[in-house]
Amino acid sequence: AREVDLWEELNGQKKLIKFQYNHSRGINEVTAGTVDRLIEYLTSETDIDISFVRTFLTTFESFMTPEQLLNKLVQRFHVKKIENLQMTDDEFQQKIRLPIQMRVVNALKYWIEWHGSDFDDDIFQAISQFIDDHLEIEFGPNNQYTSSLHRLLQQKQNRLQTKKNIDLSGAPLPKLPKNVNIKSVRFIELDNEEIARQLTLIEWENLCAITPYEFLDQCWTKPSLQYRCPNLLKAIERFNTVSAWVSTMILHVEDLRERAKMFEKLIKIAKHLLQLRNFGTVVAFVAGFSNAAVSRLKWTVKKL
Repeated sequence: AREVDLWEELNGQKKLIKFQYNHSRGINEVTAGTVDRLIEYLTSETDIDISFVRTFLTTFESFMTPEQLLNKLVQRFHVKKIENLQMTDDEFQQKIRLPIQMRVVNALKYWIEWHGSDFDDDIFQAISQFIDDHLEIEFGPNNQYTSSLHRLLQQKQNRLQTKKNIDLSGAPLPKLPKNVNIKSVRFIELDNEEIARQLTLIEWENLCAITPYEFLDQCWTKPSLQYRCPNLLKAIERFNTVSAWVSTMILHVEDLRERAKMFEKLIKIAKHLLQLRNFGTVVAFVAGFSNAAVSRLKWTVKKL
């Protein structure tokens, strides 16, 4: 279906947006609306609702993509004169066109500043192109708005690049068993702290991939919405995998004394995880220890 231009709907007869009065705050709050009407309110020339700006830019990915949002903001920036508006061109410029354009710039600035860490290279490029091709033409080269947005974009890109290029020069050397063929080494022979470190690195990578939008609508609990939270589901699956692995490592050892040694080793690993503040994996270990089959190993526990 053809995407309707934002101004086509805004110049229509129906104002498809609903408000509800918030008695505690003493204001009307948006409860529903079409995308174009929400964009209109986001960049309104008269109504400035900072709470709505924050909420919208945090939750919009539950119903549209960043590319679609940017496209709507570009359309909104190119203000078209409203039909049957009794206003001179100069009045329209000062009272409607310029204020709307300023609201678009402010929305972009907030989006970059608070959610720029979620941008991919395509969005960075698209926003930069909008600044060069539209803002500079509208406000002139080297104006404060384009300079400010370019600077903010560059700062976000630099921070993301810094995160990607982690300096590992100060990282501790791995603790590997001495005089042992690493290909045939047994788990029981591996250093407890080193195992905790490796588990923490995996956990860190999984958690860093989760975006705030993945928590919206508790979509991980709804099969029809789970496509929205792939990284969150991966973290949940990892938790369950570690928990099952812990209980399996204990239960698969048949000898009582050897089983007690394995149990003790896993407890020591959990203590190192706690020192590393890897609380998620610690809880996964505790869940493994609390497994019904493990909890029945009373003779093993007495050997600890």
